[in-house]
Amino acid sequence: MLETKPHPRPIRIPALRCRVAREHSVCTLLLTCLWLLSACKPREDPWIEPRPIPAGYDFPGNREEIQQWADTWNTARITSKAWNLWAGLQADSGQVYPGTRLPMPVWDTWNGEELFPAPGQPAPDLSRRKAAHAFHGPRQFHHPATTGQDVTPTEQVVSFNKFNPEMAAYLTQGHPVSAGGPPYFYNQFTSLAALNIQWPANTPIARRAVQQAPYTAPSAGNPGSAAMELKPVLYLVKKRQPTPVPVWRGIEDSLNSGSTCTPEQQALDKCHPTPSLWLTCAIVDPTAPADAPIAEATAEQIQGVAQLIAEANNASPGAPVFSCQRYLHAPLSALYSFQMTAAEARAFNSTSIEGLKAEAGDSAVLTAMHVNTKELVNWTWQTFWWQPGSDAPDDFPGSKKGMTDKVTGAGRNYAMCTAYNQTQGTGSSKMVVCFNPYLETSPGIPKGIQSNCMTCHGTAAVGSAFVNTASSPPATWAPQTPSYPCDYEAPIDFATYTWLTGFTSTDFSWAIPADPQPLPQNPNNLPLAGTLNCP
Repeated sequence: MLETKPHPRPIRIPALRCRVAREHSVCTLLLTCLWLLSACKPREDPWIEPRPIPAGYDFPGNREEIQQWADTWNTARITSKAWNLWAGLQADSGQVYPGTRLPMPVWDTWNGEELFPAPGQPAPDLSRRKAAHAFHGPRQFHHPATTGQDVTPTEQVVSFNKFNPEMAAYLTQGHPVSAGGPPYFYNQFTSLAALNIQWPANTPIARRAVQQAPYTAPSAGNPGSAAMELKPVLYLVKKRQPTPVPVWRGIEDSLNSGSTCTPEQQALDKCHPTPSLWLTCAIVDPTAPADAPIAEATAEQIQGVAQLIAEANNASPGAPVFSCQRYLHAPLSALYSFQMTAAEARAFNSTSIEGLKAEAGDSAVLTAMHVNTKELVNWTWQTFWWQPGSDAPDDFPGSKKGMTDKVTGAGRNYAMCTAYNQTQGTGSSKMVVCFNPYLETSPGIPKGIQSNCMTCHGTAAVGSAFVNTASSPPATWAPQTPSYPCDYEAPIDFATYTWLTGFTSTDFSWAIPADPQPLPQNPNNLPLAGTLNCP
């Protein structure tokens, strides 16, 4: 008797020859053949095993050496390291996306926001994750304590967080403040609030902090390890229809930039060139050959997306989804992407985006990714965004320059900037500017186009009092957090930063105070901490 079992590879069945005969057994044999072929069809495992970045990509590096690069502003070494890290993230994990059987990069095997279960739910399984992605709008668009500006993104941009195995373990383990004390869990809001409550009133700001995320230096016979967080940002490309994706070409290449992004307007924080205002778009074509070049779009190709753009913009009167005036044409292979299942398409559509709607088989294309690693005490910071064709004018805020040979394929179509220090070296007062055009141009982020990752994330913290973060019922309660920095004119001393008074710093991670599941009711009714807000 042939016993069939799930197998990761196709099982080859010896050819069954059904001879023509008058006997009824011939029909029985034919039916048996068909049943065997159906039963032995390979079944795709819906579970993914998190994989580390393989050797050969300079991760993790030596903390003292990297800190020296940051202190001396050795941009050549920093840039090379960041590009090698990008290549390691995109390395083949040996696993595949269900449905398409296309290779899955290392970064997409990692656990995501399932590490933050709802109260009463079982602890997450760190050894595997479901293949499906949980989409939501980028949370910095709706930070609980921002400038107070009303933010209604009209972008086709969705996001989720990813955590490498070391960071996943750190987030889900209990951390006592002192030996023998109760453990506090950084993936639960009630536990974070309790951690903040337990500090004595005279505890210095520098000591009101979670335990630092893990780092082990590489040594002889030990490859070392370091925690890492990612924020992938994705756009929608239809499965059979060329679809426009906005392309960053600098502040001046955005709608009405001459009046909204003057130096005076920038000083007043009125310049927010979001992707919906960008004048250059790439027509990403799923029907084009994989080896088709990135080139200027033809009139016919432009006409082919005119109706789709009109439909998206008509769905959002007064706030365009697309402002395209100049076009490139690119094959789908020019970006990292994966096909969405029906469930993923529904999750994509459930976000607060407007315009295009996803269907099963459509592609989620990677347009940007924040990457931070615990290789430095203040973490290393690099952010990547899709930059087909030429770099933005003046390489602002970054470029494809210095890319190493380890970066291959679609990865070579992304630009990058880094922030391994708040200033351009320890002896400089000139602030680093490094932001992601797909994210930090949002009006919910003060002075986003003047920002850098380290300064912003250094203010990440969580309080004890809860606030209702829902704009309409039902209520969703989350702990109070401080505002993002109001400006980036000078570096912040995080050990004495007064805005952190009454809060617990979360080791540069905004995921800790943002990703746990909100509560349906206020658990403690404590008064809000007296915190400052940007004018």
